[in-house]
Amino acid sequence: MKKIKRAYKFRITPTQEQLAMLLQWVGNTRFVYNLLLRKNMDQYKEDGTFILAHQMTTSLPLLKEEYSFLKLSPSQSLQFVARCLDKALKDSFGKNKGFPRFKSKRKQRDSLTIFQAFSVEKQAIKVPKLGHISLKKHRAIYVSLIGVDMGIKTFVACSDGTVVANPRILTTYQEQLAFQQKLLSKKKIGSRNPEKQKKKVRKIYNKITNTRKDFQHKVSHDMITKYDGVMLEDLHISGMIKNKKLAKHIADASWHEFVRMLEYKAQWQDKVYITIGRFEPTSKTCSACGWVDAELCLSDRIFECQICSLVLDRDLNAALNIRNKGLEKLPRDARDVKLVELVSLQTAKSVAGCESGIKEC
Repeated sequence: MKKIKRAYKFRITPTQEQLAMLLQWVGNTRFVYNLLLRKNMDQYKEDGTFILAHQMTTSLPLLKEEYSFLKLSPSQSLQFVARCLDKALKDSFGKNKGFPRFKSKRKQRDSLTIFQAFSVEKQAIKVPKLGHISLKKHRAIYVSLIGVDMGIKTFVACSDGTVVANPRILTTYQEQLAFQQKLLSKKKIGSRNPEKQKKKVRKIYNKITNTRKDFQHKVSHDMITKYDGVMLEDLHISGMIKNKKLAKHIADASWHEFVRMLEYKAQWQDKVYITIGRFEPTSKTCSACGWVDAELCLSDRIFECQICSLVLDRDLNAALNIRNKGLEKLPRDARDVKLVELVSLQTAKSVAGCESGIKEC
């Protein structure tokens, strides 16, 4: 069955201060687009080549130092501009769509794409650096696709910022289980007491198994129902469990069973299910610019990029990388999936940016 993608528009009612900042962000994306386009045109005249998306993205921190007003924008919004320009340049040759043009601030409509730390509530949206903005929500909103990173400290971390804590079910019942096993070891062989005690031990094991399955069913059901698809790493669980220090915790998490649940539930509901290679350095790679921290250790819980200055929780950074890699495996006609987009932002009241003292671009 072919999946149908739908996009919905919602009216937001920002305050004057929020509107001024949104207009500033829109101006910043237009400014960066035009600046990078000019740099590409100059380089093409010199040697017949263009600046790649990765190079444009890694140049953004230097641009922020040169143009300080760019620091007001969410970093990933500016990075998305670089990727859009890269696609436009490639399409102008590969698909004969015409060479990209400079963006004009005289346009009556403009758009802004926001990825990071974005959340939708009952009648408001929470935007980084802006707080809550009133929203006229006339239908349910669904995030299209998420990347999922599984771990020990957190059971799953999703690319939209959702984190599910590891319940550590075996640890919860460990003392009770150890006590009953100790009693079993003291029962006299040949009597009926050992069999009675074995039933008590089995009852605890069944409790652990059922509690774990109940937890995983609820999490997997919620994820498959809430999202249009999931993307995961193809973990080498049998190899990881050989680590004596982590084997107990890995077995308790039961990743294999959880992945199995996600896969068949995705098939039931005709949702996207994608796995990426197990050797991808998702935890060590910056989800914003692609820089790899080869020295990142398992004990390092925060990822800090030395190129674009991104600071992010290690698991969330990995989930974003899994999502990005998963998107690359989608069919070409489905690769334009975005997590969150604010579309058709009215710019008619651009004077609000001047009244608040914010530099207009």
